[in-house]
Amino acid sequence: MYADLEPSAKVHMLQSVVSRVLVDAIFDSYFFGLSKEQAEQLKAVEQTLSSFVDSPEAINNWRSATLALLHREAKAKMQAETSAATDRVIARVNRVLDAVVAADAPPATDTRDAALRALVASAVDLARQLAVQKAVFRVFVPDIVPHQRTRFDPATMEDIGGEDEDELARRDIACVTFPGVIKRGDESGGHMQYENVIAKARVLCSPE
Repeated sequence: MYADLEPSAKVHMLQSVVSRVLVDAIFDSYFFGLSKEQAEQLKAVEQTLSSFVDSPEAINNWRSATLALLHREAKAKMQAETSAATDRVIARVNRVLDAVVAADAPPATDTRDAALRALVASAVDLARQLAVQKAVFRVFVPDIVPHQRTRFDPATMEDIGGEDEDELARRDIACVTFPGVIKRGDESGGHMQYENVIAKARVLCSPE
């Protein structure tokens, strides 16, 4: 189904696919390197604390201190799960890439796997750095749902086509080539009513 795509469009699609997988598998995890059960346990503790403590700042400080402790002291003990989870991410990306690239193209190679492994490692490091902050950072990819329109939002998106924003106001986005980052709260973990777009998602708008 992808064979007839223009080369430039295929590049954007590949970027979109990889970005979506990285956000879903790495940035949306509670703390990459924990097993599913361990992550659920920590999330449950956070939810329990939230039911007793009314201060979001206190909860964010607890989360920051807890995850910073894991980041600093438990890397060796999390290594096995980190490696296994990394392998799962690479395999997932490869499955999608193999479906998108031309049928006569060579399959996944050690070179591609090495490049993906470096990319995943960088994403994991960034995800962990964001997770230990007292402010709440969210890495996001705008959802594009088949048969539904997703309008360009200049507040959270940047068009890579180089067109004027006024011309894009009523346009739909065709794909997301790089995720964005939103920050809630301040450096102390308080003032959660404040939200700032740290980096806009990079998107390609559909032609008129």
